[in-house]
Amino acid sequence: MGQVELNLDLVAPDVGETYELRNDIVVRPFRTHHVITSQGYVIYSVRKKFKKEYIHLKGKQIKKLKKSGVEVSP
Repeated sequence: MGQVELNLDLVAPDVGETYELRNDIVVRPFRTHHVITSQGYVIYSVRKKFKKEYIHLKGKQIKKLKKSGVEVSP
C-alpha cells in the first residue's frame, strides 16, 4: 500500500463548544462515560429560514431575489 499525505486541520472542540464544518454543518461535542477520558460528537445540519415576507415564494423566485442581492434569510 502506498502512503497518502493528508492536508488537513485537526480541531478538537471542548464540551459546550460548537464547530462549524460548513455554513450548514455543525459539530457539537458531548460528555461520555468510559474507562478512559473521551467525548462524543453530534454532527447536524442547520437550515436557515426565510424572512416572513418571502415564505410564500417558490424556489425560482427566491433564487432570483438572491441573485439580485436581496437577503432572504434573517
